Amino acid sequence: MTTIDKPLLKTLREEINAALAEVAKKHGLTIAAGNASYDPSGTATFKLNIAAIADNGKAITPEAVRFSQFATMIGLAPEHLGREFTHGAFTYSITGLKPDIYGKMPIIVERKGGGSFRMATEAVKAALKA
Repeated sequence: MTTIDKPLLKTLREEINAALAEVAKKHGLTIAAGNASYDPSGTATFKLNIAAIADNGKAITPEAVRFSQFATMIGLAPEHLGREFTHGAFTYSITGLKPDIYGKMPIIVERKGGGSFRMATEAVKAALKA
């Protein structure tokens, strides 16, 4: 019997995403396996993330929509979505807004070269002005 564990789920996620790539392309969407949960007794569940693609070629995520709706409330403009800026030694682009319960790191950014992170509003504002 195959044991379901984290390494197997990581391998499955990669293979599922590869298999879904053709379906996503056919329909003009992004489709990816999201969070997974498992029970070592032999069951697992993956969340499936599906998003339409905007004119700029980027996925329309709930975080991107939220940024467009609420950017002015945090002192930014909806037009800042997708804008690149430098913070430290890295270049980032704004991909969305996901307020946490404490409100300290609500802006979702993507680092050029890979990786998604959360940043404080003031850090993003300062980097955009630089």
